[in-house]
Amino acid sequence: PKVYKNCTVEDLRDYLRTDQPDLEMPMLEERAAILQENGRILCEHFDGSILGFLELGRHSRSFSIPALLPLLTSTFPSFNDVTIYGGRPVVFHKRGQIFLADCAVAAPTRSFTGLESLTMFADY
Repeated sequence: PKVYKNCTVEDLRDYLRTDQPDLEMPMLEERAAILQENGRILCEHFDGSILGFLELGRHSRSFSIPALLPLLTSTFPSFNDVTIYGGRPVVFHKRGQIFLADCAVAAPTRSFTGLESLTMFADY
């Protein structure tokens, strides 16, 4: 997170470069801004660690995904993917669901509950 909060577009371009000089990851500016914002939030509020955030959703010995999803989307704006359709908000929270599912898979020694509450999703 300390690196993320200072990540520039140029840094990100360098990190994501390929052996094809004319090929570039789309939306680099937006991606760099999201990394900066999320890194800043983690450093300012969670001692620079996603584990500090996950502790907010701890119930006994496990992390509750249904408790974490609204906390994630309200704490980290980039995870709050909502759009307006017909004058009404349509909530997706796809990024948040994917992130929390990834946390559960990446941390097999930690217990996550509520994975079954996540909707099916396809990522690009």
